[in-house]
Amino acid sequence: MAYWTTSALLASQQRITGRMTEAELRMLATPTVTALLKNQAFLIPNIEELKKTDSRTNSTYYLNKASHTVGSARAHAHTGDKGSSTKIDLSWTTYAADFNISLKNADPNLFEWKEMFDNEVKSALIDIHEEIEADAISWLSTYKSQVIVPSDSGVVDWDTSNYIGGVNATDVDYFVQQVKTFMWENKYKGEFDLIVEPGLYVKLERALNQGAGNAENLGFQFDKVNIYPTSGAVATAVTGYQALGYIFPTGMVGAMTWIPRLNRQGTQTNLYNYDSMPDLFGTGMDFATHVYETGADNSSKGGELQDVDQEWEFSVDVSKFFAPTSTANEYPIFKVGLKI
Repeated sequence: MAYWTTSALLASQQRITGRMTEAELRMLATPTVTALLKNQAFLIPNIEELKKTDSRTNSTYYLNKASHTVGSARAHAHTGDKGSSTKIDLSWTTYAADFNISLKNADPNLFEWKEMFDNEVKSALIDIHEEIEADAISWLSTYKSQVIVPSDSGVVDWDTSNYIGGVNATDVDYFVQQVKTFMWENKYKGEFDLIVEPGLYVKLERALNQGAGNAENLGFQFDKVNIYPTSGAVATAVTGYQALGYIFPTGMVGAMTWIPRLNRQGTQTNLYNYDSMPDLFGTGMDFATHVYETGADNSSKGGELQDVDQEWEFSVDVSKFFAPTSTANEYPIFKVGLKI
């Protein structure tokens, strides 16, 4: 570990500034996180009041659809079954990244302390974002529906082995229309979020931007469909498909975030500081910050002999959630693909 000794002040050193520093801090796009977090308000309001501590479990409940036998005549003494509800326990994952910076790191250095600190914060948040994105893609794969209605779709080729709604390569210009109609077949209406691999997004964007004056206008199909291109494969490659994606109804699939009460309030003790900070990358998440100090000899690490280390941690809890159904292996998330 070179620490900041490589940038300690030397007579001939020049500082790299502006966009020249951005290559090192570039971040993968996180469209899945964006799509899930925008639906947070639809899930459980005031989650901060329900989840008081890290260790407290949380549950939500929904009403099951009742089944009825439809008769062909009226009855004077008709009877029926009572309805029911189901409990679901929420699962939370904590994402945390930490770093160390000392009070005197900037004293003998070319860079100012604020520049060093900002760089460390951005680096930590980038790693957290990319980890949440990877987990979100994996989660969509885990909870893709294995059940469709009807069992044999009229608009896509339903892959009963991989649970993928396949669109033929020759129909690529109508990919969105077919998967949207596939959702209608499964009784989902309204607005949809569609997350696709980059190669498929290129094809969809071309269709989206066909002008009305062109020979064929394909833009009609994109109404009420929000398309998010990923920065990589949305899942492990599947034989027979050149590109994959996930589609789900807006508001039925999302993610909630949470940070502890002391961080939300801001609390200072003799040794520790609890606080929070909005996400620098505009997702709407708040990150919990935690810092404490220890004496340190940083003379060999770009600081000073009589120094103080600050140990920082940025963290957030995330719970992913979807509108449940009472049918086994049926979810509002569908995996779709463009066939070879």
